[in-house]
Amino acid sequence: MVSAAVKFHGPPLILERTLEAITRSFAFFVAFLASALPAYAYLDPVTGSLVVQGLIALIAGALAGVKSVRARLLVLIYALLGRKRK
Repeated sequence: MVSAAVKFHGPPLILERTLEAITRSFAFFVAFLASALPAYAYLDPVTGSLVVQGLIALIAGALAGVKSVRARLLVLIYALLGRKRK
């Protein structure tokens, strides 16, 4: 049996703490970027191609994710409506 002194902290408290942590992390990130000094670094062609390759992979992954979610939503909608998929 649970005593009356024990309080259950449900999802609202967890959500509040999560939002506080995200806010603190964002503030730290902004402060870190604001305090950055110029690097005067050399970027070779390999670095540029790595960035381009990363962007292409990000776009391809996002498109695959959207396609997967779309297919699952269509299956759910057809199941709820009681229709067969074409």
